[in-house]
Order: sequence, then C-alpha cells, then structure tokens
Amino acid sequence: MEAVNLKDVQMRDIIAKLAEWTGKVIIPTDDSMNQRVTIYSAKKLPRRQALGLIYSALRIKGIVAEEVDGIIYLKPIREAMFGSVPVVPADQPLAAIENKSQVVQKTFKVENYSPSNMSSILLPMIGEHGYISSDEDSKTLLVIDTVENLMRFERIISQFDVPEAEQTVTQVFVIKNGDPAEIVQLLNILLGVTSSTTSSEQRGGRSFFPRPGGSPGSPSGQSGSGTRPATSVVISSTQTPVVLIAEQKQRWIIAKGSQENLKLVGEWIEKLDRSDGVSTNYDTIPIKYADVTEVGDRINTALTKFPGTDIKTSVLVTPLRQAKQIMVFGSKEMRDMVKKLVEEIDVIPSSDVETRTFKLKYSDPEQLKLKLDELYS
Repeated sequence: MEAVNLKDVQMRDIIAKLAEWTGKVIIPTDDSMNQRVTIYSAKKLPRRQALGLIYSALRIKGIVAEEVDGIIYLKPIREAMFGSVPVVPADQPLAAIENKSQVVQKTFKVENYSPSNMSSILLPMIGEHGYISSDEDSKTLLVIDTVENLMRFERIISQFDVPEAEQTVTQVFVIKNGDPAEIVQLLNILLGVTSSTTSSEQRGGRSFFPRPGGSPGSPSGQSGSGTRPATSVVISSTQTPVVLIAEQKQRWIIAKGSQENLKLVGEWIEKLDRSDGVSTNYDTIPIKYADVTEVGDRINTALTKFPGTDIKTSVLVTPLRQAKQIMVFGSKEMRDMVKKLVEEIDVIPSSDVETRTFKLKYSDPEQLKLKLDELYS
C-alpha cells in the first residue's frame, strides 16, 4: 500500500517515485520536466492504483507515459501522437496493460458489421489527440487512443459485431435531461433485458415490446415483456436483438436493432428523458389476481377521465406481463393514486369466492374478526 499525497511536486520527484514503484528506467522530455503535480488521497492505495493516479494526473498536465522495451518515456501528448506509438498485439488483453492512460495503437477485427459504420459511431468518442481509420477490404479498425478509451471501444465493438448485424440499423439518441445509464437500466426492465437469455412474448417469429403509456407494443395490440436482473444491454428477439449502450461522456444512448424496435426504444427514451426526473421516480406493483394487461388498460383509461388535462401526461403506467407487475412512473402522489386504483381492480374473481358461516364455541366473534382482518390485511 502506498501513500499518495503530492502537493505541487516537481517532476524530478515524480520520476523518482515512478522509477521506485515500477523498477524501470524513466526518460522524460525537456518539456515534461517543467510540470508540477498535485494529488491527494485520504488513504493508502495499492501500488498499481497509486500508479494509475499519477499517470492520470500527468495526462491532465498534457504528459503521457509510454513504455517501450521496458523503458517509460514521459512526453507531451502531441509528441506521443505523432511519434512512435506502442502497438498492442491482437492476443494481448487491453486490461493487462497497467497504465490505462498510455496512448497505444490497436487494430480491431470487425467480421459482421461495417468497419466504416463502426468508425462513424466511435469517432465522436475519440480523445483530443486520438485517431481512427477503417478498412472495408480487410474488415479492420485501426485506433490510436488511451488504453482506457480503447477498452470502451472494444466493449462497444463486441456488442455490434454479431452475426445478425447486417439485418439491423443503428441509431444514436442524444439525452438532454436524464442520465443515459439510468435510462438504459430502465429500458432493460421495460423491454426485457437479461445478461444471457431473454424471453419475450412471440407471435409469428417476432418479439413485441410494451409501448409508453401502457399500450401494448405490437400491431395486434398484444404486449409482452419480462424483467430479470441484467448485466448486459441486449434485448433479445427471435430474429434481431436490440443492443443499448449508454455513453456517459457524450450523453448518448447508442441503439442497434430492427427499425420497428428502435422506433419503440425512441418512444420510451422520449418519455423517460425528462427534466422532472421521472426516470428515477417509479414503482413496480405486483398483480395477484387480474390480468396484467387488462389492469394497465383500465388504469390508463381511468386516468384519461380524471378532471384536469395534465393527469395523463404526468404519470406513465406500463404492464409487465411475464413479471405480473405494473410499472408506474411519476411523482409520489401519482404513484400512490395508481396503487389505490390497482387495489380496486386487482381483486379475487367472483367465481372464486365462496361464502361459509362458522359457528363459534368459545371466542368472541368481534375479536376474532379483528384478528382475521389483521392477518389478511
């Protein structure tokens, strides 16, 4: 464990620290020697993490650390980009590179997706001094950027470079108010995302997702959705999965899927990307007896009949059929109101109700009734 408390420290002291911690030769340029670095950490850190902090602080100052043949060179970013850049072999994992701020070059093989289209998606995410080029003939992308950025790109490429890629379209949604990652997580719940397999209601070899406002997401008016814990953002269907990627820096959600499904995704994003924070204000209400879709339809119909014109637009009710739940977005007052409506609708069917009379020998009927009410309330 290492203490990282550096206040306006000169580069010669930083170089000495790097040499001690890495056991390698450090060669700085003259320009880099003029910098001073400040880092403060309240607690001691593992040496690898402490080195990462120093490399990050140097990058903020416009200095990158490049390791070539066991020697670490400290140089301005502009020189690093136009000089020799270390090449990461295809079989070397980016995660194995200790200095995530190091600028390197890596070639990605893209088998199932257009390299030029992939380049268009990644280009706005490239760092200030980064570089990207595509080659359709060899189906490759050549990217120069920090290891950290290349790891992000690698994850995005892996989501897009799948056998069904040519049957899909790609769309970038700009998020104006909400948090992209938060909206993606909600879409995961609403549209049935899972980390490995996802089930959805299927009709005629297609997958139907719920539409905003509680209306089912299929042309025939049927809805289907499942909700399970998700670690990846893949919405599965029988033909074309939908991939959702939250890009925090650009405030984007990158989506890939069929035109029909992306239209539904866009409708949901429009509903969830609100300045009033509706994306964080939601409840899921379990349905015990009634049909989930019917409950959603009846609630949405009831909301349209409430006095005032803003009730329906201030609350969003969506049925989740496979989970047998109703998802409600809106203020606490609106969610509480919907819960009361659910209690009135979700009751035991009259055909399942049986009436019996019990004659008591010892207990007081009123006291026993109170206890039963407590038990079943």
